[in-house]
Parts: sequence; C-alpha cells; structure tokens
Amino acid sequence: LDIVSAEAPMDSKPTRVVLTRAKVRLEDARAKAETIVVLRGRLGVLVFDDEGRLQAAREMAPGGAVIGYNIPPGVFHSIVCLAAGTLFIEAKAGPYAVPLDAEWGTWAPAEGEPGVAEALAAMGAAFSG
Repeated sequence: LDIVSAEAPMDSKPTRVVLTRAKVRLEDARAKAETIVVLRGRLGVLVFDDEGRLQAAREMAPGGAVIGYNIPPGVFHSIVCLAAGTLFIEAKAGPYAVPLDAEWGTWAPAEGEPGVAEALAAMGAAFSG
C-alpha cells in the first residue's frame, strides 16, 4: 500500500510500521503535527503534559470507534501495541528532521536505559481493565 506516487521523494512518503510492543521514549512533535492511522490490529496512543503526566489514552483499531489520531505540534505522546502484528501509518509533513534533544520527554527512559520495563508496564496499564 503506497498512498503517494513512486516518484515522490523519500522524505514525503508515509512510514509503515509493524509494532510489537511500544515506543517508550515520549516524543514531542514540536514543529509538526503527526497523524497515526491503524491498518491492522490495535494500537494505543498516550498523550502527556510537559511534566509527563498522562492526559489521554485512546485505543485505535480498524472498524473501531477510533481508527486514527492527529497529534498537534508541541504535544508529548507515545504509542503502545495492543495486539501482535499491529500495522499502522505514521505521517507528518516532510522533509524528515532528526529529533532534537528537546523533543524527547526527559522523564521517560530511552531504549536500553534503566526503567524501560517499568515505563512499558505503566503505559500498557493505561489500556488494561
């Protein structure tokens, strides 16, 4: 599935990802809005304030009440896989820019840092029960 022409530059093509767990480090799309649409499976999106307090947790699934989510610029967020083999499109305006240190939630551990397992468990807990 490609929703742009093959001739389009790579920085304008959507990202297609199969997720098996979660994106632990909280990202802040400072300069650009970001849109996530679930194609298969179930995905949770978490929205946090600037201090890392959970503000919203939404489950998304094809055919469900919510199939996608638009994250405005300046909002810390993360995603959690709620079903194995989840497939989604994450898109934002190009060109791609490597995230700056200020765009990551300093209170959330980066991959490989201590506290990742606890952060994943807390994120998943927002969708259990």
